[in-house]
Amino acid sequence: MKPRLLLFAAVVVCGGLPAPALADGVLSLNEAVEIALDSADPTVTRYGERAAALEDRAIAESQLPDPQVKLGLRNMPTDSFDFTQESMTQVEVGLQQAFPAGDTRSLMRGQREAEADAARANQRLEERRLVLETRLAWLEAFYWSSAMETLRESRQAVSRLAEVIRTRFSSGGKAGQDVYRSGLELSLLDDRLMEASGQLDVARATLGRYVSPANAGRTLPDGITALPPAADLATLEQRLPRHPSIAVSDAKLAAESSAVSIAEEKYEPQWMLDIGYGLRAGGRADFASAGITFSVPLFTAKRQDRQLSAARHQRQAERLERDAKLLELHESLTTTFAEWQKLGERMDLYQDAILQRASSTTQAALSAYRNDVADFNDLITGRLSELDARLKLLRITVDRAKAQARLLFLDGMDHE
Repeated sequence: MKPRLLLFAAVVVCGGLPAPALADGVLSLNEAVEIALDSADPTVTRYGERAAALEDRAIAESQLPDPQVKLGLRNMPTDSFDFTQESMTQVEVGLQQAFPAGDTRSLMRGQREAEADAARANQRLEERRLVLETRLAWLEAFYWSSAMETLRESRQAVSRLAEVIRTRFSSGGKAGQDVYRSGLELSLLDDRLMEASGQLDVARATLGRYVSPANAGRTLPDGITALPPAADLATLEQRLPRHPSIAVSDAKLAAESSAVSIAEEKYEPQWMLDIGYGLRAGGRADFASAGITFSVPLFTAKRQDRQLSAARHQRQAERLERDAKLLELHESLTTTFAEWQKLGERMDLYQDAILQRASSTTQAALSAYRNDVADFNDLITGRLSELDARLKLLRITVDRAKAQARLLFLDGMDHE
């Protein structure tokens, strides 16, 4: 196996030794993730702003309503507009303070705080999704970069072989069709190189969304930095309820429970305290007054009952939404874990058998061709089979790393 292929295949996508120190200008997988997390991506930061807004609203909405001040002039005689003419004339100053029903204020604060918790959980979820998308984009760019290097190596080998064929043909030792065939294979390899170059450009453009185009254009390393190891399936299943997306649902469910409690408080009366003071002229006694106003929720069938029923239905809908999300996560986890395991088995098969046999076949065909016991078709077929096997192993290795990145996203434990 070629040294480069050995390096990326031996780098462990399931928790092995980290890659060696990288030279300046090389963009490693871990560095790409760090750049993405430090970029203040609006997809992530918007939830922080939303949480801060809800936390401020939680404090504001839990306060008593602003008191109301009343200023008035009572019983002014209209024949003279003399303030001292009548004993009942007075300047009145009053104060009104409303009190929401029951524990509405504290419940509203709890509701807003739960909504803020949901926003914070959404922020963690988007951070984790950002890490996943950055890893997937980097791995795809790594595949096409490594595939181009593998294709270049194969083209150089075929080019050297074509030179030998041309030399032997000029001396009358080989048929001219071998010269044409070697030229055709070189052109086909050039086409594959151009295709890989185009795919690499697309992959770098996708990566640039997360790390900036300048960083996406940097050189990629020869191997994949080891990702955190994936836990076993049973452990991952136990951690699913701690996933940030479930934390979002839990917080929303808590907010809807507060909404139900607020609706229940609507059956309680709302209160208003009214205090007044009347000033009179001419040495007459001033007047003081105080009163309480409260609502009487007698006809509740089409207001309070409906509000409470709606709140309870909304809470149940949120609970069902949480259950559905947990089922989706579980399905995605089992599917991804099975894919990760099968890719590991295929990677072992290619490393331990297929690639070695392909290499041995190529060497045997080359030896037979030099001894004139095999034709050029056998030789080029063996060479291209080895190339395809190397590219397949590279694809499997990268796809397994992608599957592991998805498992880390689904894990209820934070690894970033």
